[in-house]
Amino acid sequence: MSRAAGPDRVGHSPGVVRTGAALREIRRRFTSLSPDGAEKATMVASRSFTQASLRVLAVTGVIFVLVLIGRLWTGGYLDRDPIWRFPAQGRPAPVSVLYFSGDAGIRFGMGNYMAHRFPERGIDFTALSTSTVFRLGGNRAKVNAVVAGAVRDAEKRAGARPVVLIGQSYGADILQTGLAALPRSLRFGIGGVVLIVPGTETFFRADPLGILYGFRPDSVSTTTLRRIDWVPLTCIHGIEETDSVCPLLKAPNVTSVGLPGGHVMHRDAPTLAAAVLKAIERATPVADARR
Repeated sequence: MSRAAGPDRVGHSPGVVRTGAALREIRRRFTSLSPDGAEKATMVASRSFTQASLRVLAVTGVIFVLVLIGRLWTGGYLDRDPIWRFPAQGRPAPVSVLYFSGDAGIRFGMGNYMAHRFPERGIDFTALSTSTVFRLGGNRAKVNAVVAGAVRDAEKRAGARPVVLIGQSYGADILQTGLAALPRSLRFGIGGVVLIVPGTETFFRADPLGILYGFRPDSVSTTTLRRIDWVPLTCIHGIEETDSVCPLLKAPNVTSVGLPGGHVMHRDAPTLAAAVLKAIERATPVADARR
């Protein structure tokens, strides 16, 4: 028979015995600390945690700033000149376009797609970056002046050709707000208006993050759109949108066109461009003489 287990032989394996001894030693050292020593240990641990947290916050802050700067650049918020020109290629079509960009600018997206595709059809394309003009905000007088000035310049460049005005998203809101007060002398050169995903509210300051759009609007779209009854108007919206003004427009001069998707319409630039071209042809039948 085996010998009876002594005080240290109670059936535990040697590894368990060593682990227990180590834990007892740690407990002994911790409890043997003086009050000052325990306080210092706590302060060191707290300082280490704070430093680690600050490093994480610093890295996060740098990333946020870089992303914001990129967003400001791509969106046109850092530009000086808000005007972009895309001359017609080949034989010019008997119509020109003045495009008011959204708050994402004209460098990328569906507006950029149209800016390169329409000139291929002979359509002179001028874009106004609303994010550049309204990056610091404004008021109704500024909106009216910007729209009137852009229309005046576009008509001067177009000569006898009609000008079709196109606004997308934030640019659509700015465009229709300004058109409501457009002088009669500038109306005769406009062949049609195309609004792409306009909202029910208008804000006079472009916001790259969209935060300001959650506050009180500067204008209500239905109020100004009712005054635009003197020109063919096409309102293009995503059929899944919940805040589009297009379904609310019932005037005889308005044609509402719904495309698949929500506000960005699945980012389907070719489908949107085709719908806009149809709207141009509907307003000015000779818009695409080359096709």
